[in-house]
Order: sequence, then C-alpha cells, then structure tokens
Amino acid sequence: MLVFEQQDAAHVLAGEAYGGLFARAGVSPFQHPVWLKHAYQFLAPHRDAQPVWISIFDAGELVGAMPLILRSKS
Repeated sequence: MLVFEQQDAAHVLAGEAYGGLFARAGVSPFQHPVWLKHAYQFLAPHRDAQPVWISIFDAGELVGAMPLILRSKS
C-alpha cells in the first residue's frame, strides 16, 4: 500500500533516501537534491512561495516524491 506523507523539504533533501531515489529514477537535473534545495532556498521566496514536499512510501521505502511550492494569490 502506498503512503503519502507531507514532510519538511530541507530535511528530506539532506537525507540519503531522496538521493538514492534520484539516482535510481533517471530523472532530469531539476529533480537533483542540490537544485531543489537551492530552488526552495532562493527562488521560492522571490515568488512568495512556501516549499511543500510530499513523499511516497511503499512498505517503508521511499518510492516517489512530489517537490511542490504553495503560493497564495491576493
């Protein structure tokens, strides 16, 4: 059964689980932990955005991630 869990982006990007998922997935450089860390740290604040991170687990193993930002329109 898949479990979706909102987590702290900085904590996830600093850990080994996401780095391992990135290495296995063969995805674009825009999902690299360093790029995402800097995007959340420098780009998101300029868009008045908050980082939102959804991790997807299967039997306790990280099998997916959704790095998002949350913006409110005024």
